[in-house]
Amino acid sequence: MYGVGHGGLESILLVGGLAIVGLVNAIVLSSMDVSQLPVTGDQLTQVRAAKAQIAAMPWWLPLVGGIERVFAMSIQVSLSVIVLQCFLRNGLKWLWIAIGYHTLVDLAAPLLNHFIGTGKGMGPGVLWVEAVVAIFALFSLLLTLRLRGQPARVSAGEEG
Repeated sequence: MYGVGHGGLESILLVGGLAIVGLVNAIVLSSMDVSQLPVTGDQLTQVRAAKAQIAAMPWWLPLVGGIERVFAMSIQVSLSVIVLQCFLRNGLKWLWIAIGYHTLVDLAAPLLNHFIGTGKGMGPGVLWVEAVVAIFALFSLLLTLRLRGQPARVSAGEEG
């Protein structure tokens, strides 16, 4: 349950909170006359560019963050289950497996961003990144179910 708590708290506070702030900003910015703002000429140009960028954004793009959080929850739970194996199976190797898997998951999105070029703008490239995260989430779910179904092995000298 620690994985659910950690991933859930992160999803609600960080991503959910920022998404709500972003939504409020987008609604306010799209409905106001930016020429009335008390800003300089350069700042007004930036505000108009931001307003145009929000208007050009695909309708589905804000949903991607929410879907990614569901994927992240699956990954967080599996990482917690892997770490739990340290205690159930008396092996520190499980901790290293969890650290390695966490590192791989955390590196995947930035590397894909770099090689696919989604950092240059949001669009179909972000879907490729999220597809890879979805594959990690599916693998994590299967891994959690597999480890959940296996009884812990107790060493011969530890019974009693």
